[in-house]
Amino acid sequence: MTSGNEWYTPPIYTLAARQLMGAIDLDPASCARANEFVQARHYYTREENGLALPWFGRVFLNPPFGRTVMGRGSNLKHFCSKLESEYWAGNIEQAVLLVPANTATSWFVPLWNRPICFPFKRIRFLQPDGQVGTGQSFSTCFVYYGQAEERFAAIFQPFGHIVPPSRTCYPRAVELWQAQTDEVSTL
Repeated sequence: MTSGNEWYTPPIYTLAARQLMGAIDLDPASCARANEFVQARHYYTREENGLALPWFGRVFLNPPFGRTVMGRGSNLKHFCSKLESEYWAGNIEQAVLLVPANTATSWFVPLWNRPICFPFKRIRFLQPDGQVGTGQSFSTCFVYYGQAEERFAAIFQPFGHIVPPSRTCYPRAVELWQAQTDEVSTL
């Protein structure tokens, strides 16, 4: 991330994620300053490249929204694919993912298989100095991975509409996920 691309999740949402999961073991796309808000036991920085490192436990992920520095697609596609892969491999117990609500993109399709919270209002991310940003021009959503779907709904309901998992898109989502996973493994 460049300094102009660093935006941190407000503590009200990371607190909800910790309440849901009990704690956050890993934030795979972070930095020391962002971790002051997330309070993960471990975090990976841009320099460490969280896509190349193992993911484990209870994860909070607010991936960089921009294009990848490697020039190979969007960060969102790579991070969402890695999350899906690590979850299915059993390395991740639970996860809360915060991404733009780009429902018409191929990387979003597998997310429909999870409960999603679409916030009532746009999140005003924090700047590196801790000041609240002016907001972004797009909507975001929280996606939950894990077995506590009802608990996710109860904790995140105050923030927005909860959409239950759509089990009907599962076969197509797996196909897209596998194609993305193959691409991520070549990084």
